[in-house]
Amino acid sequence: MLELAGDGSINLMRYVGSGEDWNWKAVDAHVKLTQPEAGTSRAEFDSAPLGSAMTIKIQFRSLDENWNVISASKVFNWNPVLTALNSK
Repeated sequence: MLELAGDGSINLMRYVGSGEDWNWKAVDAHVKLTQPEAGTSRAEFDSAPLGSAMTIKIQFRSLDENWNVISASKVFNWNPVLTALNSK
C-alpha cells in the first residue's frame, strides 16, 4: 500500500496480516512524493524491496478521514521489473 496521509508524508507499506487481520509494515524503499505540475502527484520508490519480478495489482483510492472511499481507479497490473526495463 502506498499511503499518502494528506500532510505531505508518504509511506510504502507491505501487508503482513492474515485474512482480515489488516496489519501493515513500512517498506524501506526511499519513497519520495513530488508534484511536477498542479493537480499531479508523483510517487517514486525503489522497487527492489518488493521482492520478485511478479506482476502486482494496483488500484488508486482516495479516502476520507474515516477511511471511507471517496473515489477509486480501475485495477491495473504493474510489473516493477518491466517498467524499469522499458524506461531505459
